[in-house]
Amino acid sequence: MSAEDHVAQTRAALVDFVCDRALWRAARAREWPGDPRNHRSAEALDSLAVWVKSLPDSDERVKRLPSYYSDEDAF
Repeated sequence: MSAEDHVAQTRAALVDFVCDRALWRAARAREWPGDPRNHRSAEALDSLAVWVKSLPDSDERVKRLPSYYSDEDAF
C-alpha cells in the first residue's frame, strides 16, 4: 500500500469512528432529552468529522495520522 493510500485509509477510519461516536451520542440525546450534554457532544463530533474530511491531503496533520496508529483496527 502506498503512503498516500495509507493516509487516506487512516483518515477514513478516523472519520468513521468519530461519526459512529456521534451517532451513539445522538441516540443518548434522544434517550435523555432533558440532558443537553449528549446533544452538544453529537454536534461537536459531527463537526469534527466534517473538519477532518475537509483537510487537504497535503496538510501535515493528515500526513502524520498513520504514525499514531500501528494497527488497522486502531479505531
